[in-house]
Amino acid sequence: MKKVTMKDFRWLGKPQSWERTYKNLTLTVEGMLCLPQGPLLLAVSDDDFTLSLQTTTAPDGGFCGVCLYNTDECYTAVGRSKTNLLLESSSRSNRTRLTIPLPTEQENIEWHLDRKASEVRIGYAVPSEKRVEWVSSTTMAGMQGAISFGVFFSNHTNTAFQAGMHSLSYIKSEV
Repeated sequence: MKKVTMKDFRWLGKPQSWERTYKNLTLTVEGMLCLPQGPLLLAVSDDDFTLSLQTTTAPDGGFCGVCLYNTDECYTAVGRSKTNLLLESSSRSNRTRLTIPLPTEQENIEWHLDRKASEVRIGYAVPSEKRVEWVSSTTMAGMQGAISFGVFFSNHTNTAFQAGMHSLSYIKSEV
């Protein structure tokens, strides 16, 4: 496949208010939009690759992060807020949601998604430190072919918040 760029990403659960350029995305995350209904911006690739990007850090009650998506019943997501780390997955509508208290003052989180064959690792780094903390390794049915991946934004409160994504880098792995 060709190199994935910002223009290759498509909305699933499009937000009411957003602006996207070839480098940046800004949006308003409305209240009570949770996975998998919340805004997801997804691309597709059948290559082995490494994806890195930065999202803003969501306020308490919200999350910004990266995800793998197959259907509303089959996905994996890892996100951050100012107070927590979120790991959420669903397989055949059996959802697992884990939040770990992990406060941060960082305004942005750098996300990493590394795909090799049918395995995908997801991790994050503080942009100033660059040391990746790998927090999820997963496989899903059908991942030996093309996979959908991208960013997600969720909000478990009634108060909307502003979020963003930038610094997208997609590097196809060499065999």
